[in-house]
Amino acid sequence: MASPDRLYVKIRHRKSYKNATVHVCVGEVIQETSYYIKVRGVTYSFKESEPKISPEGVFWIPWQGIAVVEELPNTIEWKKLKFKVCGKDLVLVDEANNIIDRIE
Repeated sequence: MASPDRLYVKIRHRKSYKNATVHVCVGEVIQETSYYIKVRGVTYSFKESEPKISPEGVFWIPWQGIAVVEELPNTIEWKKLKFKVCGKDLVLVDEANNIIDRIE
């Protein structure tokens, strides 16, 4: 459930293996240190246009591997967000298909 006192993010992060693709984590920040950000959420791995989605979990993502952190509106329900292809873009949409963000 959305909450005004919580921080929701979309994190694009790098993986260190040879055939790594775009990796994104969407969820709620539950802890932050100078070494990592801890998020309760889901991760998406994109090799084709359809993402591979992880089960919901807690992910510790080191800052050194993060390319971008984007704050999402605190009025959204991150568990109901999904990615879809819109023209040539990959977009993050809510339940009503409103575009929340784009992956570049």
